[in-house]
Amino acid sequence: MAIPQPPPAYAPQAGAMHQGMPSAPTMQAGQMDPPVKNAPVTVERAANGADPVKSADLCGSMTLKTKLVLAMMAVFCVLVAIIVPTVIATTRDSGGVTSVSSQSVLAKQQSIPEGTFEYKTFESCNDLAVHMEAENVAGVTTPIDQTVTYVVDPGWDSNYSPAPSDWCEYCDCSSAPPRNEWNFGGPVMASAVMEDAPAAADTSTKSATAGGAGGDASGSTLSGTNNQVQGVDEADIVKTDGTHVFVAAARSQLVIATALPLSEASVLSTLDLKSFGLSVWQPADMLVSSDGNSLLVIGHISLTSSGGGVQDWVQSTVVLYIDVTDKANPTAVSADQIEGSYSTARLSGNHAYVIVNTYPSIQWVAERRNGPIPPPPTRRSSVAIQDQRGGYKRVLRRLAPLYRRLASGTLPTSSWGGVPFRGTFSSCGEVRYVDNTIVDAWVSVLSVDLTPGGEKRGESTVLTHAGRGGTVFASAENIFIAAPNYNYAPAMATSAPRGGGWGGDVDRRLMFAMNNGAPAYRAKAEVPGTLINQFAMDEHNGHLRVATTDGEVWSDPPTSTNAVYVFDSDMKPTGAVEGMAPGERIYAVRFAGERGYVVTFRQVDPLFVLDLSDAKSPKQLGQLKVPGFSEYLHPVDKDTIVGVGKETKTEPNGRTTTTGVKVSLFDISDPSSPKEAAVRVVGGAGSSTPVSYEHKAFTFNPSTGLMAFPISEAGASYRTVYDGVYVWRVSGGELALLGRTTQSVRDYASDESWWYGYGDDVRSIKRSLYIEGGEGGETLLTFSQRQFRAHRVDDLSLDEEAEPVAKLDLTTPDCSDIPWQ
Repeated sequence: MAIPQPPPAYAPQAGAMHQGMPSAPTMQAGQMDPPVKNAPVTVERAANGADPVKSADLCGSMTLKTKLVLAMMAVFCVLVAIIVPTVIATTRDSGGVTSVSSQSVLAKQQSIPEGTFEYKTFESCNDLAVHMEAENVAGVTTPIDQTVTYVVDPGWDSNYSPAPSDWCEYCDCSSAPPRNEWNFGGPVMASAVMEDAPAAADTSTKSATAGGAGGDASGSTLSGTNNQVQGVDEADIVKTDGTHVFVAAARSQLVIATALPLSEASVLSTLDLKSFGLSVWQPADMLVSSDGNSLLVIGHISLTSSGGGVQDWVQSTVVLYIDVTDKANPTAVSADQIEGSYSTARLSGNHAYVIVNTYPSIQWVAERRNGPIPPPPTRRSSVAIQDQRGGYKRVLRRLAPLYRRLASGTLPTSSWGGVPFRGTFSSCGEVRYVDNTIVDAWVSVLSVDLTPGGEKRGESTVLTHAGRGGTVFASAENIFIAAPNYNYAPAMATSAPRGGGWGGDVDRRLMFAMNNGAPAYRAKAEVPGTLINQFAMDEHNGHLRVATTDGEVWSDPPTSTNAVYVFDSDMKPTGAVEGMAPGERIYAVRFAGERGYVVTFRQVDPLFVLDLSDAKSPKQLGQLKVPGFSEYLHPVDKDTIVGVGKETKTEPNGRTTTTGVKVSLFDISDPSSPKEAAVRVVGGAGSSTPVSYEHKAFTFNPSTGLMAFPISEAGASYRTVYDGVYVWRVSGGELALLGRTTQSVRDYASDESWWYGYGDDVRSIKRSLYIEGGEGGETLLTFSQRQFRAHRVDDLSLDEEAEPVAKLDLTTPDCSDIPWQ
């Protein structure tokens, strides 16, 4: 296949930096070439613009000998053109980015025939079933327009066992057996707690305040969630309207409390989410409207089919719309329930967007086969014929995710019965998908209107797209969903288009426009490789930037390489930086305006600084290699970035192992020569921080440089010695550890304490907020599922636990649920 001629301005650059990448040519449906890496350009034009017809006449006048000599010279030139760049590419090291053929991006893009990516509807239910890879003969179990009834799985609402240390702080622990008779020992807790343990159950809400607490003065407000994009709020387990907090607390309790002023901190109301069937194991996510009067609570419910027939279990996502105008009397107004697993949610403007991924429910039906079942004629040719599998066939239960909306007056009890489900579509002809892609799942985008005082407040719209879901990034106007091309279907394990297979080395991303609450599909693109998390995508000035790792990092030899690709507003590729850190994989990415920062790792931690100001000519500016690696990057200012991750060491046998939590301060004032200006390592092997996988646990105040996040610090033999929030100050190119605080009541010095992590999670600090404005000292609020506490930053130290200026119990344990019984 000929590669189109690049524009005149196109010029290969060192370090695999590509500009002016044209779109792939239109191809006929079903025409697919295998991916071509580092393919040379085939230029289809006559030299010096000569007329090709006249050039042919000139050749006709040559002698045979002349023609042979010219042909040999042409072959020699072609070999030189191919071999020399290849030798250079394998020997040159430009700042850690290996130069590769300047046409690699073009070749890869051409292996993805853009012209076949048509957004269309299925022709029939049979067509939909075929795309869903179901080997059904008699059709699906439930027609798409049929309603069905489900109830909450009775085993779903099982409670967790309380931690002895937490339980004994609130309940009568005098009858506890000796330690050696209580599972792994007796209740292990701090000595102060043992001395002050109450003689009877105390379920009252506690609060304690001290004079001069920061934030009591007028003008104070609470900080919000650590969002990836400014102005686009992300759903989380702790939300605030500036003075009140909404907390997904222990035992599925939604707690609404006054936080400011601290002297008036108190619980205003508690809503038992278990009454709606929400899981006690998975804390709910929340979004709050700009006026603080509307709250979305997003949780999970496991359902089971009612009535006769084959039992069916369904994992579903529930979005509760709660009116919290009166914080003391929240009212559940409506609920949307969709079959599938909750992915994430965003609030942009006055509309919330909830993403749900659904894989089809399969029923195995006994049927003796005489031989393999051939694929239907419409199935892709890449699908292999499955062998006989124990006399069973796969049958789809339904052709669309189950969905129902419940309004005020019909909201369910914990049984969720009485109101039937139906599919998100009324007919198969309404289901839309992108042609020439693997369609074996659904992605639903639920939009909810949260306009303050709006007539449509609480109303919802559902868009369901046939295709896989995955990593989600949302800008102020668009939602990007990246789906790896892993092949889960057994029939496709041996063959898949464009190198998909089990390797998943092509990542698809779908672009949905928010459209002010009416989400709609816009475009699609594909890139080689997979994404580490949502920070691997970013939109800036109408361009999408994507960082990927392609290949295997742990193969022998490793085949991985890393790249950043840039797309325009129509998802057409414009440029790329390729070949970063061969043999490694991406551990952290952060895009900040016209800069990009990429951390890779295998044995050392290279930090790459990229210039993305020209979408057609992105390039690497510099790199830094240091031990360890960062898993989260947070910009401090234009010259400084913080990295949180792990320290590493090399063992005598050559293996690289992780040790403590590493916090690095990178000086990027000279992007061509970034430096690690400061570094601190907390704990030893076994230490961890949730920031490694959850950026919302990270708190930073750009005005003062205050930084806080939880760390579980491990000592000898991987044993936890401290579990709490560590507080830092980033200022003037320096990184200072100010102190730490915990809510745990475990005695970590005890030999038995490390056995009691199970159930003690309610006392682990999950989030922290700071108070902005007002008078008084700088104040930090920490939240577990049990309490929130406020500390003056100046009171914190590493030597002893500071007294909080305010403390509030959000929930209390059930004293009838005795741990040793």
